[in-house]
Amino acid sequence: MSIITIHVKTLKDVARLKKLLDGFEAKSVFIYSKDEYCKSEHLSIFPEAMLRYKPILLLDYIKCRYFKRFHQVFHTYNVKYNILAFIYKPWRIVITDGIYRWLYHGRLEKIYQKLKVEVYNHEIYVVVDEW
Repeated sequence: MSIITIHVKTLKDVARLKKLLDGFEAKSVFIYSKDEYCKSEHLSIFPEAMLRYKPILLLDYIKCRYFKRFHQVFHTYNVKYNILAFIYKPWRIVITDGIYRWLYHGRLEKIYQKLKVEVYNHEIYVVVDEW
């Protein structure tokens, strides 16, 4: 069993995050570094792209890599939902819809099961059972 720990600023945000993740049937949960995210988002289709789109893809990659302030991306998804959160220093998470803000500490995990979420004070534990 491995655990992803998310440290949260307020108990209200703990409740919101628990409600969001509890029972969420995730196909995958993982963390991207800034470089990994920018490459996968902007350069993954670069070799197959038409010549006229290649400068745009390169420019988007440069803007993402060198001008955006986030340093990690938390990503979990299933068939219906895609939750993407940009992590800013000092460990502040901003979900793409702008509603939730959290502190984060964790590591890469890939799972194919329902998430089990446990709460203790200002920490949420996403438990990943071995399968």
